[in-house]
This record gives sequence, structure tokens and C-alpha cells, in this order.
Amino acid sequence: MFYVSSSAQTDYQMSLDNGELINSNTFEFNVYIKSVDSTFQLTSYQCSFSFDVNDGGSLSFSYIPGTSELSNPPSIGVGLKTADGTQKLTFASMPGSDYVSSTPVRVGSFRLEDTNPLDGVNPNVRWNFEGKVTTILTGSNFVNITNPSNHIKNFGDLVNYQVAGVTATGTTDPNTAPEKTIDGLGYYDSDPNSRWAAQSMPQHIIFDLGSEKSVSMTKFSFFNFQEGRVYQYTVSVSNDQVNWNEVVVNASSASEEWTVNQFTSQSARYVRLQFLSSTNNPNNWANLWEAQILGDDEALPVELSSYTGSVDNNNIVLEWLTSSELNNKGFEIEREFDKGKFEVIGFISGHGTTNEKNSYAFVDKELLPGKYSYRLKQVDYSGKFEYSNILDFEVTNLADTYQLYQNYPNPFNPTTKIEFDMKEKAFITLTIYNIVGEKVRELVNDELSKGKHALDFDAVGLPSGVYVYSLNVKDEFFQTRKMTLIK
Repeated sequence: MFYVSSSAQTDYQMSLDNGELINSNTFEFNVYIKSVDSTFQLTSYQCSFSFDVNDGGSLSFSYIPGTSELSNPPSIGVGLKTADGTQKLTFASMPGSDYVSSTPVRVGSFRLEDTNPLDGVNPNVRWNFEGKVTTILTGSNFVNITNPSNHIKNFGDLVNYQVAGVTATGTTDPNTAPEKTIDGLGYYDSDPNSRWAAQSMPQHIIFDLGSEKSVSMTKFSFFNFQEGRVYQYTVSVSNDQVNWNEVVVNASSASEEWTVNQFTSQSARYVRLQFLSSTNNPNNWANLWEAQILGDDEALPVELSSYTGSVDNNNIVLEWLTSSELNNKGFEIEREFDKGKFEVIGFISGHGTTNEKNSYAFVDKELLPGKYSYRLKQVDYSGKFEYSNILDFEVTNLADTYQLYQNYPNPFNPTTKIEFDMKEKAFITLTIYNIVGEKVRELVNDELSKGKHALDFDAVGLPSGVYVYSLNVKDEFFQTRKMTLIK
């Protein structure tokens, strides 16, 4: 939890990244925090993360001094603690003062050590990635994410993506085309043409992954590395080949088969390798044997920060909020029709890939009295999906008489809500008149079901004044009310 100097609660987001086995017994990772709302002043914090290491060894957990970008780094409570029978990695701070904005700030780097080798062990560090900072030091208003099993960081389990296409700025010889860099053949295969070559530098080559992926590593096999040739290069990523983000800047190639670069996960479809210059390369060639693009393909495409619902008369309103989306096709809304069995009752399109907060809503209308359960199925463009938790509701107190209620707000500009009750299914009209009795709008002229109904009246195009709205049910029930439009 995080404590702040603020007049209101603020949404924050935590993330873990750059997990790496430093040696056979040591695993290190970074923790970041950012605001997904307004900038807030962070005064102190305490955190715990669950993890999966059960190999019989003796474990220790520590903060790496000097790695925090905060003025109050983790300084107390750092270690392994047991809560609810589960070991946690914990840390906390003394009071301090830091301003946290939408730019991620590194809380610190942390080290998990085991007396037994960690080789082949995936720690699966879990974290409550989003919540609200609070001004109450007891933490009584802290919002905890109660389903951390949905938010697992699988450090080390990177996928070598299949490249859909390769283009380059220049190719001197068709035998050394850009596609040769993904044919699986390198210098060790005794085929001198199994590479891309272009003259003179600068040159670049672009790898198309076919769709947006979570990219966090590149591996390049540079030509003549064994003879001491060194290239200076830059790696950039993009989703549209227009806006590029540099993830590796002016680096030097290694004197070994593979030059490896690891960086914070990026959502990208295209990866560009730019050859800037080189040494021990008299003819100034850009030359590449092979390329591999890797990432965490199982990373959750959507960070669902809230999912709530409410009963509105005989309707159930579902609302949810995302703080970021990756490759998000959309959400299927599912309702339980039998115990443990769900059916799809609607679909809301997602926003693809974005770091912006987005809100969604779905209304299940005109329900009969009873209990209802709902869940969301988030689907991405690659076919992967993830279920939300289940929300339960009960619809009660349906109307037992005809009734037209006062609109709200009133006065209004330009929209207001009108509600009415139906004691049985019937044909009705709901009509708007001006003060002299002229009909200006007919909102409903249809058969409606029993229950409570609500609709929004938009007075755009109408002048200010007093209006009358009238409910007529089968020419047997009439009721009118007045409302005032002020522009």
C-alpha cells in the first residue's frame, strides 16, 4: 500500500520488469510505480509479493542499495515474511516526499537468492499491480487487488517470435536478401550467402512480426564477429513504421555469435536494426547473419483496473475500466444460465493497444426478478482470452402499478432522465408537449414489458421553457408531469 499527501484517492500502477538470473543462485528484478490518474506526493509505502520457489533451499530477499529513484528507498521490513501461511517478499520505506506522475519511477532493484541453484526455476513473481493510494495511515481505505493469480510475471519464459516479413534499405546482391536473416542458417552452416548485406552504411533492416507483440529482447548474429568486426547499431520498435521508439541506442556488437539486448517490454509489430558504423570493416558493409525477436507472449494484453455493476430498476449495469491495453480485440459479456455455465449476451470492442485509461459499460435490460451472475471474457487478436471475476446481482421489487416519475435533473440542459413503472406488459406512448399543448417529441410508441423503465430525453434543438411529458397506457392510464429546460 502507498500513503500520500493528497485530498483524494489516486490510482497508481505497479509493474515488475527486467527479471534475470544473475547466476545459478541469484534472481534479480526491478519494481516500478507510476500514476494512472493525477500526479501525487508519495510519502511512504509498504509492499509484499508472492512467488513460487519451493526447492527445499534457504532463501533470502534484499533490496540492492542505490537502485531506487525515490528519495525514500526501501529501508525497513525488507525480507521474507509469512502471512496466511504464504511466504511473501516484503519491503517498506521510512517517511519521505516524492512526486509520482505518469512516468514510471523505479522503486528499486531487488535480489532473491537461494542456497540451491535456481537454474530452470521460474519464480512467477505475483504482484497487486494496481490500486489506490490513501491518505489514511491505517490503510483502511486501501483498495487491494484480490486476484493476483491473474497477474503473474513469467520472467525468463520468452518466446522466439516467428517473423512474418523482412525489408531493408538496400541489397547489393539478391543472394544476400533480407529474408536470409530468418532462414535459420548462420556462419556455422558454411553458406556465405545465408545473410543480408548492403553497402554503404548507414543502412537498416526491419522485421515484421505480423501483429503487435510484447517485445523485450533482440538477438543478432553479426557477420565476421569472429574476426573482430564491431558494428555500432540502434534498435527501434514501432506499430506503424512511422513512430519509432529507440530501445537500444548506439550500442556495439559483441565478439561472439549472438549479440543480445534485453529491455523493458514494448508493444510493437516492427523491429528495426540500424547499422550506424563499424570497425575492421574496410568496405563499410552492413552485414547480418541471423536475427531473433523475443518477448513475453503470455503477458496479459489488458490491465483491468476495476469491474463493478449495479441494479437499475430491472436492468443490470456493468462497468469496467482499463489502465492500458495490448492487442485487445474486445470483451464478451457472459451471463450464467445454469450453475457454472455461461452464455455470451453481448460484445464490446476494445481499443487495440493503448496506454490510456478507457471505460466500458454494458446494460442487460428488462430482467425478470431473480439472481444473475456475470463475467467478462477479454479476447485479443491472436485468440488468447482471460476471464474476469464473477459479479452477482439480484433484481427485486418490480413495479406493481403504473407510475410516471418526476424527471431528473430538473431544470435541465440539454438532457434529463424520465422513469416510469409498468405493472404489466402493454402498449404505451410517452410524449413531450410544449406549454401550449403542441406535440414536440414522441419518445415511445411501442409495447413494453412489465417492470421499471428509464430513458434519456435530449432537448437539443428546442428552446428554453416549460414542457409537459405524458404517459398513456392502452388509453386506460394517463399521467403527466412538467419539466423545465434552461439553456
